[in-house]
Amino acid sequence: MTPNAAPPSPFEPASLGPITLRNRVIKAATFEGIMPRGTVTRELVDFHVAVARGGVGLTTLAYCAVSMGGRVSRDTLVFTEDLIGDLTRFTEAVHAEGARVSAQLGHAGLVAQASSKRYPSLAPSTRFSFPARGLVRGPATRSSTRSCATSSVRPPSRSSRASTRWRSTWATTTC
Repeated sequence: MTPNAAPPSPFEPASLGPITLRNRVIKAATFEGIMPRGTVTRELVDFHVAVARGGVGLTTLAYCAVSMGGRVSRDTLVFTEDLIGDLTRFTEAVHAEGARVSAQLGHAGLVAQASSKRYPSLAPSTRFSFPARGLVRGPATRSSTRSCATSSVRPPSRSSRASTRWRSTWATTTC
């Protein structure tokens, strides 16, 4: 944009990396609270379809953990191969309404509720964490951070039978 040019209309199409949005209206990540035990529910799909139907260019699935230990609670969605079909259906349903999908990916670290998820959290040092409802052991070590990194979500290998669908879902949910 040149210095004296008018700003673009929020209702004009826009490019975001490799994808084109129908407009510049983006639904930010907001905890939906409708993913019991980290599942993609009909209610979750319907919520994002309604947002898409309302006219946004991009809706954001929130909060998605990159590993089991990175969940906020046991009800946090973790991108795993087991969810490929559900995430593909989710993405296709939103696309059918003309919108795109993104996902808020993260690791809860010190604020993860350790007592509800059976997987250890990582923290820079041992400390009490109110959100975690107790003491979180630290410090994170090279071994524990390496373990977290290797267990973090990534598209499956090319040999996976779900590889093509996953890459399609992955590309549309992380752009």
